[in-house]
Amino acid sequence: MNYQPNLVMQKITEKYFEEEKALEEKLRECDRLHEKLKSMDTKNLSDLSLSALQAKRENSRIRNEQFIQDLIKVKAILRTQSAYSPTQKQFQQLLADYYSYLQDEDN
Repeated sequence: MNYQPNLVMQKITEKYFEEEKALEEKLRECDRLHEKLKSMDTKNLSDLSLSALQAKRENSRIRNEQFIQDLIKVKAILRTQSAYSPTQKQFQQLLADYYSYLQDEDN
């Protein structure tokens, strides 16, 4: 059985790359939404009643709080994964331990 540390590192790198792409896509979506809201005609806002504006403001506040919580969770997950990811030296030690285990098993 062949143990390939480069393959393990490649899988970890690919996983982080995919998560980074997903986060960047969320940020792009936020930018698009921001631009859409900026381009909205402010005259339409004067037609809305005060209670409708307050309801929209409350919905926006709740949505923004949820979005911030999601971003904090993603940040914490990425920080945890990067803090506890094995280094090259640890991978080499694991490889040496594995080869040692294989040699002991053969004897």
